[in-house]
Amino acid sequence: MAGSHRQLRSLWDLPADRIKYGSDKPDDNTLRLTLLHSPDTEEWEDETLDRGRTKEMRWQDWGRHEFNYAITGHTGDWRDGQTHWEAQRFEQRPAAFVVPRYKDYRRNSFSLLDIDTRQVNVQAVKMAENGSGVVVRLQELTGCPCNGITLSATLAITKAEYLDGAERPLGKKLALRNGRLKLDFTPYELKTILLTIPGTKTKAVTKPVKLVYDTDVFSYNNNREDGYTDRTIRKKRDSHCEGSAGSFDGKGGTYPAEMIGDTIQLGNVSFGIGPREAGAYNAVACLGQSIDLPQDARVLHLLAAADVDTDVVFRAGNTDIPLTIGGWSGYIGSWDNRVFDGFVAELSYSLRNDLKRIDPAFIRNQRIAWCASHRHLPAADTLYEYGYLFAYRLEIPEGATSIRLPESPFVRIVAMSVGDEGHATELQSPFEDLHRDAAFAARFTDLLVAENK
Repeated sequence: MAGSHRQLRSLWDLPADRIKYGSDKPDDNTLRLTLLHSPDTEEWEDETLDRGRTKEMRWQDWGRHEFNYAITGHTGDWRDGQTHWEAQRFEQRPAAFVVPRYKDYRRNSFSLLDIDTRQVNVQAVKMAENGSGVVVRLQELTGCPCNGITLSATLAITKAEYLDGAERPLGKKLALRNGRLKLDFTPYELKTILLTIPGTKTKAVTKPVKLVYDTDVFSYNNNREDGYTDRTIRKKRDSHCEGSAGSFDGKGGTYPAEMIGDTIQLGNVSFGIGPREAGAYNAVACLGQSIDLPQDARVLHLLAAADVDTDVVFRAGNTDIPLTIGGWSGYIGSWDNRVFDGFVAELSYSLRNDLKRIDPAFIRNQRIAWCASHRHLPAADTLYEYGYLFAYRLEIPEGATSIRLPESPFVRIVAMSVGDEGHATELQSPFEDLHRDAAFAARFTDLLVAENK
């Protein structure tokens, strides 16, 4: 299959971190893939002159790996064979959802954006962070100039301008013709463009539920101890939350108020955020109380979190609704993770601790509605310790006029809304390769016992 008249190219090998590019072709009959990197683990007595060789590398890549790789044949070079497109088809599998039937049943395909060449690809599409339009990132794929390509959308584009990678305007407006863009690309060029397309702004279909706040979970950077160390405020709060109503976790932790606005919109579900000034309440602690719902409410949306992942039961009418409320911080997911004996600094260049165990990979089944890059403690920021608020959807039985909260004071509800937004059911998890069974832990525990003897 390999020879001077026909070439083969490996697409990409796909280990645990999705894609690696370790491949080469030493001759016309050999393709090589690098699946795992084996570093030099020589130890150095002088740890201050680490030279990049550390003891911990002997356990690098321990864990479970699942590899997928493919070969595609073609004439000419990789450009002629469009190997980049084959690779994307192989790696970027479509995510399937159950949705209502599309009204135009005669069409068997639908595309939001269209480009009239395969030399340029739409690498990303998203709503602008400031809500001003649709951000599109495009790239030339072949390393050759490409002039006069046309970008169009299902609806006519009315405005377009260049942005940088951080979505900051570059002051360069783009000319339109009949709602379409004409673009030129240099080899491998990336372009980020803000498109204004009428009708793309999502309208909220939900209405807020009024809450009687009794807890303060936000603080500003200039007053991180807001409500937690104020004895006057704490005196009122101690009665119902054991002194925790001035923080999220009872230890002084709060969300950074400067990172959240007055509303959070998730698709067409909108949540109103309470006041965040000093001493203000802005969340509800779950203490078994009931909250009245609007008449004929059938779907209730919660914006909530807990100090740690917590199993609770809400009750609407005669129906129990079990939920796992996500912990407000920590990792949402992780691959197999090495855990070492003793203290390991967050910023470590020379790590010589012994390996204690390998924690299995995991993914928390939570829908993130808002996240922060850090959290507040009374004395400092917790850098790179992220904060989250999660969205939950509860179907309310007919006739129910209220929702009873669980008795779990460290489950905090920041907002409630009602309204049926239309619910797409995911058919397949995109994280199935994170599955770990009991045999995994036993296997690597045995290996560590043997290693440490």
